[in-house]
Amino acid sequence: MNWNKFTIKSQDAIQKAMQIAAEKSHQVIEPEHLLLALIDDETGLVNSIIKKIGGNVAYIKNRLNQSIARFPQVQGAGLGNQYISQSLMKIFDDALKEANQLRDEYISVEHLLIALAENKNNDAGRILADQGITKDAILKVMREIRGSQRVTDQNPEDKYQALQKYGRDLTELARLGKLDPVIGRDEEIRRVMQDLSRCVFYIHQSLSHQLHEVLLEQALVSTYLLHQLRLQLHLLLQLYAIHR
Repeated sequence: MNWNKFTIKSQDAIQKAMQIAAEKSHQVIEPEHLLLALIDDETGLVNSIIKKIGGNVAYIKNRLNQSIARFPQVQGAGLGNQYISQSLMKIFDDALKEANQLRDEYISVEHLLIALAENKNNDAGRILADQGITKDAILKVMREIRGSQRVTDQNPEDKYQALQKYGRDLTELARLGKLDPVIGRDEEIRRVMQDLSRCVFYIHQSLSHQLHEVLLEQALVSTYLLHQLRLQLHLLLQLYAIHR
């Protein structure tokens, strides 16, 4: 697997998975290490996807820690003395296939999540399935998050999340009951519209006054220049008459 085919966030997750395994003296890096690394990024894209689907991130993390605790420990199994399991290699291969199907040029974290969810032969896949995190559910949320954008560079996740960071998901707010209702607030809306109308009127008046002053100033300058030109022309005619 070509390391450069992964996005920066995917590379970070894989390195984090290796670190988690090393801290627990695990010589073999498994899919569970990777999934735990992905959801450890609390503001990351994977957490956002899982929450939008309705999954419980804390529950998934707890189940993963229970599963990882059963892995065999090897003395001296630190960074540099580890290897990737066949199960995790299959996850990487499947993630690449998902990227190709979506016509993406790099393997992003959502491709890894889809591959993890599709593989039910390990605890990571079964835990995700238990929370309703399926390929179809992930793709549906991804269409909402990234629209028609494709992964064409190694830093796409931050671009997707910029809209979440600086915008408001009105549909999600309405679902959670956090959106201010407008039904039955006709009087408030009418007052707001009146205030806005007054603001627009005053702005228009101010701009009209400023424009009038500018035009008047330009007219005075033009009159002055015409007067000066008339004087110069009169002087030239006098000089011409004298020399004749």
